[in-house]
Amino acid sequence: MIRKVVLSANDFDAFMMAAPIRLRRLMLGAVHSLLRPCDLKTLSKSHIDEDRNIFVGLQKKSGRRYEPPITAAMWDLIRTAPGEQIFDATNFQKEFNATRLRAGMPHVQFRDLRRTGARKMLKGGADIDTVRAYLGHGDLNTTRRYVGAANQDLQEASKILEGLYKWPTLTDAPPCSNCGRLRGPEVLTNPERHCAFCVAGFKAAALRAQKNQLNSSGKSSGTPFKPWQDGMTEMLAGQSLLSKIPDPNITLEQETLNLLV
Repeated sequence: MIRKVVLSANDFDAFMMAAPIRLRRLMLGAVHSLLRPCDLKTLSKSHIDEDRNIFVGLQKKSGRRYEPPITAAMWDLIRTAPGEQIFDATNFQKEFNATRLRAGMPHVQFRDLRRTGARKMLKGGADIDTVRAYLGHGDLNTTRRYVGAANQDLQEASKILEGLYKWPTLTDAPPCSNCGRLRGPEVLTNPERHCAFCVAGFKAAALRAQKNQLNSSGKSSGTPFKPWQDGMTEMLAGQSLLSKIPDPNITLEQETLNLLV
């Protein structure tokens, strides 16, 4: 199973601060050269092709050539190396294990630095084939799997959706087409674009007309008229609904919860 661990800039800085100098050099070399640990540890000045500004060598794992460019940070590491070997890997694993515990990142492996550099390069705009050549992969599909999206990338992508799709605020909803009031949660169930007060008023008016029609047909005006009472109750409920709208910027989700309290 291919690992997906990618260090953030803050994680890398924390790791570097917890590491001794010779391990810091190896870590910096790993993210800049994207070489595997076995190739990085044996990297020497004899691998430098100054005319092309690259390292040239053979990968121990696959036998294929590697030709990563030499960055400014790598040139600093080369110039400050006391001998032919660019890096000192003495007690490497012991120092690395102690460092990741001090940094509070016991899950990190040294090979994750290679993936971190490749992933950041890809997100920075380098095309996938360039990243493949930098890593020394022979197959593009291998590179796609190697630098596939990590959890951090998925979380960042989800924030794009959060900014686009959300509950509308009252100011986002069209006003009532009858009275011009801002509408509340009823916009979800009222496609006619009327506020709750107007909807209740329309129903009350219809019931009033029905009552007048019944009265004109000979029905006693003293007889209780339940539908009219219901209409008045609904109109008052509409007034109550409007009075509960505290802030035109409140979300519909919040307002709906408030009305249920």
